[in-house]
Amino acid sequence: MCGFLQVFSKQREVDPERFGEALSLMRHRGPDGTGILHHPEPILQPDGTPVFVASGHQRLAILDIDPRSNQPFVRGRRTLVFNGEIYNFRALRAAMPEGTARFTTTGDTEVLFYGLGLLGLGFLDKANGMWAFSHLDEANARVLAARDRHGKKPLFYYSDDAHVIFSSTARAIHHYLGTRPRLEPDFVDRYLVHGSAFPGADERTHLRDIRQVPAGHFLDFDVAAWSLQSGRYFDLAAAAKSPAPSDEDFPELFKDVVRARLVSDRKVGLLLSGGIDSTIVLSALHAMGLQDQVHCFIGEVGRSADADYAKRCVEQLGIRAHLVQLDYGGQTLERVLEMCRHHEKPFPFLGSSIAMAEMYQHIGEHDVRVVLDGTGGDEFFGGYWGRYYPPAVSDALAQSD
Repeated sequence: MCGFLQVFSKQREVDPERFGEALSLMRHRGPDGTGILHHPEPILQPDGTPVFVASGHQRLAILDIDPRSNQPFVRGRRTLVFNGEIYNFRALRAAMPEGTARFTTTGDTEVLFYGLGLLGLGFLDKANGMWAFSHLDEANARVLAARDRHGKKPLFYYSDDAHVIFSSTARAIHHYLGTRPRLEPDFVDRYLVHGSAFPGADERTHLRDIRQVPAGHFLDFDVAAWSLQSGRYFDLAAAAKSPAPSDEDFPELFKDVVRARLVSDRKVGLLLSGGIDSTIVLSALHAMGLQDQVHCFIGEVGRSADADYAKRCVEQLGIRAHLVQLDYGGQTLERVLEMCRHHEKPFPFLGSSIAMAEMYQHIGEHDVRVVLDGTGGDEFFGGYWGRYYPPAVSDALAQSD
């Protein structure tokens, strides 16, 4: 998890103090390094109006932790700010035509940089991973910003006659503009009815004037014309209609998925809840003989059948696990509120929210920066329908579906 902020300001230079303050508000997303670039030359519009640009990045170093991979990543007149990870970056790097790139790093940022330069949006068809990025080509006065297929990484933006801003957080945008966030009324209603704040599938967010790039979508920003065009490069509904893999193929496919997520130059953790999703991840790791590449963590409250099952699993496989005693003590409410602040939306005060906030704090104290936790597995496999059917039915009715 990293964070970036990029401001395009027509006629007026980007305020360095406000920009630095806004970027610092996402330091929790990237504590390993701060990079700020106030581009030395403005981009000129056809009538001579200057557009000033500043790019900033908070880095969580996972691949090629050397400062040479710090961002903003600049080569010539192109600049990339990127949050995420390209799991198959080594294969993509090896497949690039000889002479098209001079690599100076061993990470995925440079591979994405050169891939976008070679193929543009088409490079994302080859990439396996999660991402949100903004790629500025100053020579052509164009910006390509895109979000991964499933929207795992956030990408917010704001636009008016004087500013276009891309950011990993809405809070940074508000701080730079000097405005206060205002909630959309229907968001409050939906949260009070359903008890959860689900991300939307379109450009709307729960905050007025702040939009998001939807999952599998991109923005093409023509700086000279001051115009934004959005589009979709990946259609989840169409992909879901493709023939499903056979039951016999599934184990190997699942192993490939788990193996890809071990790509890291930092410690990798596995959060074992005792549920189906995290247990099958552990099973796949053990089947491949890769269990020693992860550090296992189990949350213990003293009365959990799930935690007991997780402990039995690691004992049977001979794996050492860190047992985290969850006390739900005096700091519990502050942890959950901090999680809400970081995610910029409310979380219900439930056991899962409380536990995750405390678990990740303990995991971080072990210098583990990458965690596999199975989140979403139950949903992919059709679980928790009782929890999700009310908003699903509500959305269907609203769309006359």
